Amino acid sequence: MAMNAITLLADLRRRIDNLLRLGTVEAVRAGECRVKTGELLTDWRPYLTQRAGTARSSWRPTRGEQVLLLSLSGDVTNAYVLPALYCDALPEPDDHPTRHRTVYPDGAVIDYDPELSAIIAKGIKTAFVSASLASNLY
Repeated sequence: MAMNAITLLADLRRRIDNLLRLGTVEAVRAGECRVKTGELLTDWRPYLTQRAGTARSSWRPTRGEQVLLLSLSGDVTNAYVLPALYCDALPEPDDHPTRHRTVYPDGAVIDYDPELSAIIAKGIKTAFVSASLASNLY
């Protein structure tokens, strides 16, 4: 009986330790990625996105990105991948308190600055705007 209690406590401890784990993305495919956490490489697990209803966004995690594994039952084989955490290799791209900045792998930078009410694009080769009604560009 004591052995069963010890085994149960060890299993509970393992599950608690696995509820939240930091990891690094190793591979990515549509809707799923594999994460290295400690010595463990997960199987393909779904990653969270910003929106997934009638309004949807698509932005896959990238290899080397630091993420958080959320295992609701403490079983990493059932984990969800929550991107993303800044790290020394991939720091926050801007320290402005209100500007929204996106930096792309090719060096392009898109900013939205609510203080200026302006979108600023730098380092892009081309820009296309498509509208079904008349549009004015200033």
